[in-house]
Amino acid sequence: WDDYVGSIDGADGRDPIVTAKKQLKEQGEEDNLEVAVVDEILPLDANLFWLPLSPNLVVMLIFVNGAIFASTMVPMTTLVLCVVAAMANGGIWLCLVKKSPGVKMAILSSEASPDADTDDALPSVMAMTSRTLKRMSLMDVASAVSETVASTIVPSLIAESSYRPLAGTTTMRIANPTDPAVNEDGHQFAGWRAVPGSLFRVRSHGYAATKTKVPSPSELYDLAHVDIFESSSRCADITKRVRLPEVSFGEDENDPGNQTTKTWCSPDVFVISFALPTGAPRLGSPTDDGEGYTVTMYYTMKEQTRDVLRRITSPDVTAKNTDGEEEQTDVQKRISSGVRLWEEWCRKAPTDPEFQARFKVICNAHNLKEIGVPSWISRYNEKPFLIKRAGKTGFLYTHPDVSAIEFDISFHGFPYVFKQATSYLKEHYFNKILVTFGFCIEGRDDDELPEIMIGEGMQLCYPDPAIAIQAGDWFGGSSPVSF
Repeated sequence: WDDYVGSIDGADGRDPIVTAKKQLKEQGEEDNLEVAVVDEILPLDANLFWLPLSPNLVVMLIFVNGAIFASTMVPMTTLVLCVVAAMANGGIWLCLVKKSPGVKMAILSSEASPDADTDDALPSVMAMTSRTLKRMSLMDVASAVSETVASTIVPSLIAESSYRPLAGTTTMRIANPTDPAVNEDGHQFAGWRAVPGSLFRVRSHGYAATKTKVPSPSELYDLAHVDIFESSSRCADITKRVRLPEVSFGEDENDPGNQTTKTWCSPDVFVISFALPTGAPRLGSPTDDGEGYTVTMYYTMKEQTRDVLRRITSPDVTAKNTDGEEEQTDVQKRISSGVRLWEEWCRKAPTDPEFQARFKVICNAHNLKEIGVPSWISRYNEKPFLIKRAGKTGFLYTHPDVSAIEFDISFHGFPYVFKQATSYLKEHYFNKILVTFGFCIEGRDDDELPEIMIGEGMQLCYPDPAIAIQAGDWFGGSSPVSF
């Protein structure tokens, strides 16, 4: 086996298939070879999976960018030769897979070393598939394979891809809600606008006594880009899969070159990504994942926020004078309290689920009445809510190497009626809705108030499900891009 892998690499310019057959013939194993060749140039990463149907029969699935490229059934006892040409690295991996009774599933990638041990790949999926198929008839196998691939394999393929798309290329920023979101090639995208944080009403200083809300004093981050794509399962931690927007700050006359040691935890880039289920919920079906849209917002820190952070986290500044220049400003328009609360959230949330649960979402669909959305849905509009369940509905990912933090919100774990509503809206109203999303950290005591929006609001303008970008296409580099 090692001889096959070590010598059949096509590096000497010989045809690898001919070479393989020749070697097998010399070793007297030519009759045991069944050749299944993918002889086309596959875009980017290609992956080969084996799924057992019986002790003597397996299904071979070849995945390219998360989609089935080819499939066939082959005897368990044969050698299968699969030639995968990958444009990602300009080379050709020659993958020989030898099946034996002890191997339930093998996976080879165009990125993997040809002599890597594939028997241990995705062991949990192997075990699950093996157990499942023992209890099921062949008529149910297709459904089992589809569910396994959607929930476990496809996200892995996306995560391991060497290609990293540019953040924001699945949508277009527009000036007005009705402006066309069309690129130079005439391709239509979802359109969005950034709106000021002051359009959101937040808890005021003195809220405990007055229950009064005021316009947010400002926002801490600018909304740089937005991505929206459709997938068969939730895509987590987008930050590590894309090329983030660059952040630059003007020079401070007291800090030439911005050389001051960073004394704060708040990231230069904050990513908020939420998974919105769109499939009709079914009793007994998984509640923590499934098909839907991923909406990802990339925020870059404002220079004003950085200046406040530098001031309030300086070792030379006491708690009594951290408001600095704002001491003469109307208390309801000060941002220092909101910046302090944000800094505390960034510091505590990764390890403190209770503090993480103070992340608040504000959603305002502006035209529900005009387009006729039923009251059982519209009555929840504009009501802020917290993402309380860390690891269930809220997921935090830190990337200190790029000064980024990502907070993922999964609406898959929300109640049945919520998922009923999103499924209904997709089918009947998505392309008619004008909706704005905003986020803040909940302030409770006066030293945390007034609240301040984390970033500019993201206004999504009449998103049409018919033009949705598919996750596999975008992460694989084959989808149209907006810029």
